[in-house]
Amino acid sequence: LEECIGTSLATINSNFNDLRSLDCLTFDEIQRIETNLVNLSAQFFSLSASVPAFSRAWVSFSVGPGNTPVIRSSHNIKSIIPLSTGVYALSFTTAFTNPTSYALIGTCKSIQAVDGYVWVQPTTFTSTSANINIRNLSGTFVDPEYVSITIFNK
Repeated sequence: LEECIGTSLATINSNFNDLRSLDCLTFDEIQRIETNLVNLSAQFFSLSASVPAFSRAWVSFSVGPGNTPVIRSSHNIKSIIPLSTGVYALSFTTAFTNPTSYALIGTCKSIQAVDGYVWVQPTTFTSTSANINIRNLSGTFVDPEYVSITIFNK
């Protein structure tokens, strides 16, 4: 028993010394790294504004009970507000510099198989938001199961 305890204590002591000799980041170093990441993200976003090939905003969301949108993944989308059946307002985190020059591409899947083909139509677009309509093949507004949208802006 003493031999086992002695070996265990020696192992613990050795592991402690190994940990103590490691270079760990200080709180200030972690904050500096986080600040650098935020700045890098802002620089990338600024660059993407000047390169039309980059999507300036995108979102994938599902529609839950009571017409409530649930964002699954996004970039530059602050919120999605349901305005009525099949009508949603997208709010941008960072405003678009040229709201008259954009391309909005959307796909969606209907909740009900009887809706058939379902399509996304942008209706209004400003520097800070966009409204979209979602309709079935007969033109009736429908709430989809999920929606994916990407927006390009020059």
